[in-house]
Amino acid sequence: MPFEYQTTVLFSQVDSVGIAFFGRIFEHCHAALEAMLEAGGRPLRQIIEEGDWVMPLVHAEADFKRPMRLGDRITVRVALAEVSGGSLRFSYELIGDDGRVRATASLVHAVIDKQRFKGRRVPREALEIFRRAGLDIPA
Repeated sequence: MPFEYQTTVLFSQVDSVGIAFFGRIFEHCHAALEAMLEAGGRPLRQIIEEGDWVMPLVHAEADFKRPMRLGDRITVRVALAEVSGGSLRFSYELIGDDGRVRATASLVHAVIDKQRFKGRRVPREALEIFRRAGLDIPA
């Protein structure tokens, strides 16, 4: 099951013709990821400050289906698409109030040991956070 996050396209996010600048898609995705971590009981700030692992972004891609305009209400659906050794791939759908997909994105995070700054396997703690937020964990 995906996690859902609600947002609105703001004036500061649009270009001169009132359409969301393409890079803002990733901001909406990251805001949804942060909300998902908080819903899972471990806010990003706490992971960074207290945890022994972090998950920096290593790959991002998006497909733009329809414009997102100033004032549009957007639902961002986050799903954990893949867990592979030391990486996580999240998929995102950005959907307007009319139910039509505005954009899709895929973001890959490497899991890093914070002290050594070297890759490590995805910790069980991370999977439990995602599970508590309602995400299905892929096999």
